Amino acid sequence: MRMTQRNGSDFGFIRAWGTVGFTAATIVAGLVIAAFGPKAFLPLFLGMSMLRALAALQLPRFRAPAQQLTLAAVKPGAANVRELLKPWFLLPLIGFALVNSTHSILGGFAALVWHQNGVSEQLLGPLIATAAAAEAVIMFVWRRIGGNISARHMILIAAVATVVRWTAMAFNPPVAVLFGLQMLHAFTFGVGYFGVVHFIANWTSEDIAAEAQGGAVMLQQAASVMALVGFGWLLGQVGVTAFLAPAALGAVGVLLLILSLKMQPPKAH
Repeated sequence: MRMTQRNGSDFGFIRAWGTVGFTAATIVAGLVIAAFGPKAFLPLFLGMSMLRALAALQLPRFRAPAQQLTLAAVKPGAANVRELLKPWFLLPLIGFALVNSTHSILGGFAALVWHQNGVSEQLLGPLIATAAAAEAVIMFVWRRIGGNISARHMILIAAVATVVRWTAMAFNPPVAVLFGLQMLHAFTFGVGYFGVVHFIANWTSEDIAAEAQGGAVMLQQAASVMALVGFGWLLGQVGVTAFLAPAALGAVGVLLLILSLKMQPPKAH
């Protein structure tokens, strides 16, 4: 994030290839496991991990040299972790953690629920692929269309889209509508992810930016675990209506973002 801001390159374009790689790896893994059975998973996983480690050795140095003027020097931000504990800073991170936790529900339960409600197996893959494709597209083009939107407004857009997406899913819509709802993944994850990464980069110094990003990911993982456990129980109680729960998480995210914006307005662009 810092490096792309310094050299003027497009962070979204770079990050989009992560989504492309995820989609390609999922397809390849499915074909390999279908051909060789579950025993192929472990060597496939270990092989990909080794390739990732080798590729990481080619990465550039991300921190700026000590004598180079950095973004943090131009726009001073929090210089120690204690400064990040202010409510206006924590609320957006918690809000996106709630929004992002709904994607663990999507991965863990959506295909099962759709199949139980009559969606054919042949359509489950395309439905999931639609979400990944929409995410990649928004990442490739976001620099052109989202340059004037503040980071917290990006997260707010993601939270509103989360409310719409999951509320509609709770009413067991037809397949055509499901494809449209899956396209909202571009906003619930793509735009929200950009929002939280930019928010942290905008308001922290380079000394603690990586630590702050790591803390945000920790919140996201904790929220995802709780969402998965809670949704599994709820699904067993009320069926497809349980999708109103992730919609409620999105609504809480909307409230938290509005509160943060009132406490501390965005930086001027």
